[in-house]
Amino acid sequence: MQPLMLKSLELVTDGTIIDAVEKEIGELK
Repeated sequence: MQPLMLKSLELVTDGTIIDAVEKEIGELK
């Protein structure tokens, strides 16, 4: 992962990014 991405994950702690990632993974399956 890129440093910027890691910083974004640290800043967003309400789970919105995680939720978006889970949706993307769900679409790939």
